[in-house]
Amino acid sequence: MTDIDLLETVQRSLISGSLAGCTVDLLLYPIDTVKTRLQQKANFHRRFLFSSLYSGVGSAIIGSGPSSAIFFLSYNLIKQTANSSSSSQVSMIAAAFGETCACFVRVPTEVIKQRAQVNRNLRLSTIVRSCLRDEGLSGLYRGYFATLAREIPFSMIQYPLWEFFKEYQSIKQAYPVSPWQGALCGSIAGGIAASITTPLDVAKT
Repeated sequence: MTDIDLLETVQRSLISGSLAGCTVDLLLYPIDTVKTRLQQKANFHRRFLFSSLYSGVGSAIIGSGPSSAIFFLSYNLIKQTANSSSSSQVSMIAAAFGETCACFVRVPTEVIKQRAQVNRNLRLSTIVRSCLRDEGLSGLYRGYFATLAREIPFSMIQYPLWEFFKEYQSIKQAYPVSPWQGALCGSIAGGIAASITTPLDVAKT
């Protein structure tokens, strides 16, 4: 990889990863809120299940851009520098490494976000101050390893499948996939990964 290739990879990963992460989180945030509340059903009244669906969205957006940028930068750098005949293995390793790096940013914002989703009347600043006062800085990283236990298997399933679906479609139609086709491949791969790793998500939440 030349210096120019490296620079292009860094720029593309940081910009596209950040924009994609923010867009996806913003669009799907209400669904994520309902999911979190259902998983916390013992502590959340069903009457408020669909109220204030964007509670904590500020924390999600603040963390989503940087964490997604870090993930895709790590993922793409590993993929481009790896010298292996097995693209699936490289994708799995790259995804695991990317998630490990990204979770340093993602976990604190996830902690704040989920507390805001369940405690819908509390401001983000109140949640942060309460967490730091009662639990210290380590409170923001509560569940870090549980998050890794969820995110790494998810990504190790999703991204190799995504690469496979794109390659299959590209060969089938004899030209590279379009952005919309790539997004569809990612959606299918993500759905499969989510269905397999949902028990880990419940345990983490």
